[in-house]
Amino acid sequence: FADAVDFVGWYHSKTADTLGVARNDTYNLYLAYYLGWNAYKRGSRGDADVQRYAHATEQMAQDYAAQLRQCAP
Repeated sequence: FADAVDFVGWYHSKTADTLGVARNDTYNLYLAYYLGWNAYKRGSRGDADVQRYAHATEQMAQDYAAQLRQCAP
């Protein structure tokens, strides 16, 4: 599991550096991962299903962030 988490963090960091996507922009990080860097660079944003998955992923990230804020330090 730790290796998978490290990979995702590394990949999103490289995506941010390569494409200029903000590290906290879940929607566009998902699209860049799903579509690939070249397609994303060309302006492709996928079909309606891909965009729906990206929005769902963004919502999940927001939900997790809200839950994390409720945790005691």
